Amino acid sequence: MTLSELAESYQDSSTLCRRRAEALEKQIGDPAFSETQRLELRRRVCILYGMARETSAIARHLRTYRREEREP
Repeated sequence: MTLSELAESYQDSSTLCRRRAEALEKQIGDPAFSETQRLELRRRVCILYGMARETSAIARHLRTYRREEREP
C-alpha cells in the first residue's frame, strides 16, 4: 500500500465517522429517547467528530509527507 492509498483510506474513515456522527445527531431530538440516552448519543457524537478530525489530519499529513521530506 502506498502513502497515497493509505491517505485515501484515512480520509474515507474520516468521512464515515462524520456521516455516523451526523446520523446520531439527528436522533438526539427523538422523544423516544430518555435524557440518559440523549447524553450517551451526544457523547458518541463528540467522540466520532474527534475521530473524524484526527483521521482527516492524518490523511493530510500522509498526502504531504513525501513533499515535506524532499524540501530542503
